[in-house]
Amino acid sequence: MKIKFVWPGETKDSRLLSLEEEYLKKISMFVKTEKIVFKSKFNREREKQIAFEQGEIEKRAGNIRNLILLTEKGKEMDSFAFAEFLRKKLDFQPDDIVFAVGGENGFSEDFLKKGMFLLSLSKMTFTHELARIILLEQVYRAFTIMRNIKYQR
Repeated sequence: MKIKFVWPGETKDSRLLSLEEEYLKKISMFVKTEKIVFKSKFNREREKQIAFEQGEIEKRAGNIRNLILLTEKGKEMDSFAFAEFLRKKLDFQPDDIVFAVGGENGFSEDFLKKGMFLLSLSKMTFTHELARIILLEQVYRAFTIMRNIKYQR
């Protein structure tokens, strides 16, 4: 089993890319990880872009039940609840866990109703690149909580 992180487009800000790579490396000390980045299309046609990105995410998730989709419409959890949620996934889900962060236009309402788990990082809106970093940090923090490893607060 591994944890996959899927999103459209490479992180352009070199500072955020550095953090992204740092957290992926830290997480990989606990579990195999894979970052899957795909090139988005239809940048000027919003609806087509959203549909394309959703299709690419769904294809890479394999089973929609494995997909944890980041959206402000999702369930909010504190770090300890998230660690418990992730622990249960790791213990009882035989397939890979797939986290997906959408592009700048987010996801359609129809896609959000397909049955994947919807997770919210906050009621606030973040850029999709910053949301990636927050997600990775929280996954790393969850592993430190599960393993009772002291981590800077």
